[in-house]
Amino acid sequence: MKPVSAILPYPGPGKSGSSVSRTGKNGELGYASGYWLFELGNLGGLLREMEDDYGVLPMPKYDENQRRYYHDASLGNSPVAAIPISASEGGATASFILEAMSYESYDRVLPVFYDNYLTTKLVRDEESVEMLRIIHDTLYYDIGALFNWGNLRIMIEDCCAAKNPPVSQFAKSRQRIQNFMEKTLEKINA
Repeated sequence: MKPVSAILPYPGPGKSGSSVSRTGKNGELGYASGYWLFELGNLGGLLREMEDDYGVLPMPKYDENQRRYYHDASLGNSPVAAIPISASEGGATASFILEAMSYESYDRVLPVFYDNYLTTKLVRDEESVEMLRIIHDTLYYDIGALFNWGNLRIMIEDCCAAKNPPVSQFAKSRQRIQNFMEKTLEKINA
């Protein structure tokens, strides 16, 4: 069995999809116009307007030895809130309110979003609903990609684009990455 990278080659840093044009015959997005077989991306609103039938699948496993699916939460679509260190007077109250809002959003808004929007307005069959559950249950946030210590994320992307194993690059950059990690932890714990 070939690994996924042999079938769906990595296009390079900052790029998505394949080298195929992202637009259809009339300038619309390729998957919404029926010109594509696969689209790697999010479930955007254009799917509601699609006339062609479609389904949702989790990202494929690398090979038959991978035990579970993994779905990286997109850094570009993950809003965050920050409280400046200079907000010492109201910082604790603001932190408490943000934490409470995050919990309530996870507890109350996310289920409604899944049940009322994703599973009823975007997907069209029970198999896709189950695939959405698999994707949701296998989401993770890559803290290394988030902080990009010592350009680690870019280094991995470059290795994937060049089809070079990242081990030698990581070995050369290990100490620099470790230093960036320690500085981040010092700032968090300050």
